[in-house]
Amino acid sequence: EWMGRYEWSRHAPYRLRLELSDSGDIWRLEYSLKCFDSGEIFKASDVWFGACAAGNPGAGGYMRRCMLQALGNAGSSFRPIRDSLEEASPSWCVLSSDDASEFLLRGAPDFAGAGIDIVYPSWWKDNASDMLTIRGARREGAGFRWRLAWKGIPLSDEEYKVIVRDRSPLSRIRGGWIFISPDHLEAVLNHIERLPETLSHIEAIRFAIKDPYVDGFDGIPELEATYEALAKGSSPDIFEAPAGMKGELRPYQERGFSWLAFLTKLGVGACLADDMGLGKTVQTLALVQYYRNTGHLRPVLLVCPTSVIENWRMEIERFFPGMSFYVHHGRDRFRGNMFAVTARRSAMVLSSYALIHRDYEEYRGVDWLGVVLDEAQNIKNPDTHQARAARGIKSDWRVVLTGTPVENHVGDIWSIMEFLMPGMLGSRKSFTGRYVKPLAESQDPRLTEGLRKSVSPFIMRRLKTDPDIVPELPRKIETKVFCGLKREQMRLYAKAAEEMSREAEGVEGIRRRGLVLAGITKMKRICDHPDLAERDGGIGVERSSKLERLLSLAEEMHETGDRALIFTQYVDMGHILKYQLQERFGREVLFLHGSVPRSARDGMVRQFQDGFGPQFFVLSLRAGGVGLNLTRANHVVMFDRWWNPAVENQAIDRAYRIGQSSSVQVHIFCCKGTLEERIDKIISSKRALAGSLIWEKDSWITDLSDRELQSLVALSSNALDS
Repeated sequence: EWMGRYEWSRHAPYRLRLELSDSGDIWRLEYSLKCFDSGEIFKASDVWFGACAAGNPGAGGYMRRCMLQALGNAGSSFRPIRDSLEEASPSWCVLSSDDASEFLLRGAPDFAGAGIDIVYPSWWKDNASDMLTIRGARREGAGFRWRLAWKGIPLSDEEYKVIVRDRSPLSRIRGGWIFISPDHLEAVLNHIERLPETLSHIEAIRFAIKDPYVDGFDGIPELEATYEALAKGSSPDIFEAPAGMKGELRPYQERGFSWLAFLTKLGVGACLADDMGLGKTVQTLALVQYYRNTGHLRPVLLVCPTSVIENWRMEIERFFPGMSFYVHHGRDRFRGNMFAVTARRSAMVLSSYALIHRDYEEYRGVDWLGVVLDEAQNIKNPDTHQARAARGIKSDWRVVLTGTPVENHVGDIWSIMEFLMPGMLGSRKSFTGRYVKPLAESQDPRLTEGLRKSVSPFIMRRLKTDPDIVPELPRKIETKVFCGLKREQMRLYAKAAEEMSREAEGVEGIRRRGLVLAGITKMKRICDHPDLAERDGGIGVERSSKLERLLSLAEEMHETGDRALIFTQYVDMGHILKYQLQERFGREVLFLHGSVPRSARDGMVRQFQDGFGPQFFVLSLRAGGVGLNLTRANHVVMFDRWWNPAVENQAIDRAYRIGQSSSVQVHIFCCKGTLEERIDKIISSKRALAGSLIWEKDSWITDLSDRELQSLVALSSNALDS
């Protein structure tokens, strides 16, 4: 009969309600019943003595059975409730601090899962996570004192003693109770005993940001503001473009430049990881000019891939024409004292990764203000000579630039941060054990978040698609990509230029035009790749600076999932591009040229426009320049220059047209010191005439005089890449 009533009571319209309350140092767990339908609460004393069932004695007996059965079940897993059932009509049980801790940690979650209502103390909602941390406070000699803090406020000496003495999850602090999970409490107390007592300003900032238990400083003004800005994401003051700059910075570039200035003035490293095309170069140059304007006249060393040196030179001359710089490259570069003197007289020294190890002693002999590594993925392997050399060069501050999202490459982050701030992420071995191996086995979000928190103050990553960037961007961004020539290319180019000048001298009419066009075409083909002139079957990347640079850009596009149209005038160059891109990325690359049938051409367009189609589409300029709608592309690469801007504009408009939802970045390749650079200058100066008759034909270039022609094709000394 009793068991039958028990089964019946399991489906009763009441459930047990437990309310934990405190009065001074006394804890009580109070009992009541809650009605499912009305939500009405009945105190245990009213249930036991029938006050809740006035006029309905049968209901009172039923509720008492519900209360007794529920308390019996709860008491089987929680001793204080079980002990209270020794009384005839228990309304509560008294808990010790340990009992209350046990209830909060394990009892309450279990009871709630069994359908029992739990009412926590009013202060519990503010203790949902562990808020006991460590703060550096009050300087003591060369160091400072570490203190425990609750919700960011340091504890008094007496409060500290209470926590250390009792080591109880529940402690009475500041007139109220605080709860700290036992595991967290032990971890914090053990950690504070091992903290270093003496740290320099920068060491303290680095240490506090990466340490999971330390959350700042109190009473140390020079550390408080710095920590708040870095760890809590406070925005630095925004600086306008520095005096001496020709042109303007876009608003997001001002923010980036200001962020670089803010971090470098603190003496900590900065990684500007903006998306390709957002102007990492001009933001960095603005930083250098800012330091010059504020009286910091020591030089800044810029290290980049050889193929990018010319772009830096051109950007300096374009935006900061008054900035002095020295290009340390080539066989005739300065050594020893001559290098040191020249460097000290310059605002910037531009050099390459190829030389950073070879000329390491020269670099070590200069007192650098800063060191900047462009395309910092070149040091992602920390064991290479160039990575080791980069870390060994002393300077006041360090900056790295990369277009690839370093946060997606856990193994690479250590090398980047070790250059920026040695020791920031611990030893390589400890980093591998703590992050690389565990994340390779399972993507633990807590581990990822911990690493992100450590490095995010020093990395600025912005995409062209970010909502706050999109309004600031023009719809079409044109960038010149200047490349040098390999030695083989220089030899072949010089020979072709000499032959054309000799054969065309004194010749007139159609025959002269034919000779000039043939010679210029040969030189342009040599600029693309020697195989286009030699036809020796050697299509290696190492023979062409342009091809090296293209693959470097393609790496960035591949990392971010961007899509590109790559235009070339020459079908044989198109085949080389298709082959090399497929070899590099292991994915299909489309190639459209004049011999492709209409049906296959339409299929290529549909395939590229599909959301999961190939990333790269190579097109011959004539076959792909008109009649196509390729709005899936957000990059257009002009691998070789046509001398008619109208033809180039038609090609660019395959992507930059109605239906394009993002900005289109145009990369115009140009070999420095060759006819390509001079044609580029002519086109740039006469761009406004693109629709006039003079540009409708290609004859302007063949009508040049012998002297003008020789000046156009002459090979300059700065053409050498390596």
